[in-house]
Amino acid sequence: MIEFPSFLCYPPLISGLLLILILVANKWTFKSTFRKFWISFSQFLIIYALIVGMAASIDIKIKEDLEKYELNAENIYTEEEAAILYEETMDKLINDVGRNFTVFTGLFISGIFSFITYLVLWGIEKYKRLKEEECRGTTTHNKSYM
Repeated sequence: MIEFPSFLCYPPLISGLLLILILVANKWTFKSTFRKFWISFSQFLIIYALIVGMAASIDIKIKEDLEKYELNAENIYTEEEAAILYEETMDKLINDVGRNFTVFTGLFISGIFSFITYLVLWGIEKYKRLKEEECRGTTTHNKSYM
């Protein structure tokens, strides 16, 4: 029986529930003055859920591969079962610290991408505002006096 890696499964579930909550409250979130924040936060949740969810699915896949080499039902591996493929699969399961730390590294990576998105949206908004002011002729900078 495969043990479900709960520490890798809770973050994507919580992220998904928060994303659903944000989408349900669409009138309040994406149409508010904090639109850039909500778009960036939604992107953060999606990227974080994908990173940690993929780590959880890889963990489950490795445990499934490991169970292929289990010949008896005692959950004890005999010398006959300990083949080279089993040892390689066990090494994948034991020696992959990165997969277990995706809960934390996913926060960092998702945060970087979301911050970049926020800055791009902020820049686009500033650019549009400057263009509107130029069209109306209300800007005070870059006017040439003849």
